[in-house]
This record gives sequence, structure tokens and C-alpha cells, in this order.
Amino acid sequence: LRYFLLREVPFGSDGNFSYDALVTRYNADLANGLGNLAARTLKLARDLGAEPGEFAHPAAAAAREAYEAFQFHRALASAWEIVTYLDGYLVEKAPWKQSREEAAATLRHALGGLQLVCELVEAAIPESVAKIRAQIEGAPLGPVFPRADAKE
Repeated sequence: LRYFLLREVPFGSDGNFSYDALVTRYNADLANGLGNLAARTLKLARDLGAEPGEFAHPAAAAAREAYEAFQFHRALASAWEIVTYLDGYLVEKAPWKQSREEAAATLRHALGGLQLVCELVEAAIPESVAKIRAQIEGAPLGPVFPRADAKE
């Protein structure tokens, strides 16, 4: 809910809320976006023993500037530019088809990006970021964001 409100409603403005919009945003951004990125990256990185590497992206500066201006919706949108980039990067590089050495380099880059995303979205989803960070540090892999509309 915190993520949805920060992402959808400009700070200090009125906004619209519906359960359907919440579920749609949750599934699109968190379960299918960051959740899938984290699960795929962490599983492959664990299989190869890859550690996070250096990562920079211009959207990070935009996110930080937006946070400083209390434009949380813009900050989170900028962070999701990085999620989208990383997802495309993994599809393009296809580390599952690369040599072990190439795949490790690809995953170091992706893990570094995942760490940056965690830094940028921690205020909105602190518990989920803690789960991702724990998995980067070697805790057992499990779903970070189950689909909101999934049946139990």
C-alpha cells in the first residue's frame, strides 16, 4: 500500500485509490518487475557464485533528485527505469547461454544494479528490500513478491 501511494499519488496532492489499481500496480511493478528480476538474478548468481559488481545508471541521479524534491512518484518511476533496463540487459545477454566467465560478469553487473534499486526503493518497500538484500548475502532464495491476485 505504501509503495502504491508513493508511486501513484504526487506528494501533497489528492489521488485516486481502487483495489484493482493497487493489485495491478503491485503485480506489474513488484511481483512481475522487481520480484522476477530479483528471483532470476539471485538464482543465476547463486548458481555461479557471482558477487555484486559496480553499477551506475543515469536514472539513479534523477531518483535522488526527485526524492530531495519530495516527488516520490518520480523517484520510484526513475528506479523502475533501472529495473526495466536490468530486465532487458538479462534478456539481451542471456547469461544462461554464456560461458561461465561471461555469465559471472553479466550477473555481477545485474547484482550491482539490483543493489542500487534496493537503495532507491527502500523507503517505499523496506521489508521487501531487506529480503532481497538478505538473499544477495546468501540467505535461502524464496519469493520476494508473490502475485497479489494469486490464490492461496
